[in-house]
Amino acid sequence: MWDRLLQIFDYWGYFFQSTDLHGIHSPFVYQLAEFSFFNKEEKRIQFIEIQRTEMLKSSGRIENYPISKFANHYTLDSKYAFAIHRITHFLDIRRYHEYGLCTGIETNYMLHRQLAILKKQISYTYHFKENPVKKHTNEAWYKSEVNSNLHELDSPPSPWEMHLIHQHEKADKIWGDVEGILNSRHNHTLLIITNIHETDDHTLNWKRLQNDDRTGVSIDLFKMGIIFFRNEQPKEHFTLRY
Repeated sequence: MWDRLLQIFDYWGYFFQSTDLHGIHSPFVYQLAEFSFFNKEEKRIQFIEIQRTEMLKSSGRIENYPISKFANHYTLDSKYAFAIHRITHFLDIRRYHEYGLCTGIETNYMLHRQLAILKKQISYTYHFKENPVKKHTNEAWYKSEVNSNLHELDSPPSPWEMHLIHQHEKADKIWGDVEGILNSRHNHTLLIITNIHETDDHTLNWKRLQNDDRTGVSIDLFKMGIIFFRNEQPKEHFTLRY
């Protein structure tokens, strides 16, 4: 109960600090936000949300969590997952890395456009031990869309590379991966971290990442944080009301 109250206070603090499109003075961030966050599309993909509904009814387990609790508490809401979907469209991302325990909901949103709609070749790497829930829930989707198109690209047609990190209650678990990404970053690296305000430790680590000299533009959407490393753009932080 106390943790829930703290999250509510954190959200209202975020809300009053946040801005909409009119408060964005960076052309790149404005275009990204207008396309990915403030578009008028319905912010969900129906067949993926059916998967979420099935998970919420499940009595199974993922690692030490009941699947229903994990899907409800740690998996991104549809509008945030849809924002990731739109970002991949805006930047035409073809190279993906994913870290941490997840249900596959965000994965499907992330890869859906390039694989299922445009039938493009991409590179996707899951940096975690085998996740049986993810493998099971996405089995049909993988068979129909991924097998023919998913492989390591010798020369990706788009320079953008996305790293999606799933963060849960133990905030220190992901920071080895984050450090590796920071040390191997390039101008078109994109880092997205979920649940950045889940606990005080999560918030402190997000602030630390914002202030790191190796990061550039950062965007706080409350449920997830986005980091760019573009050399041509000054370091700046945006808190967007989403």
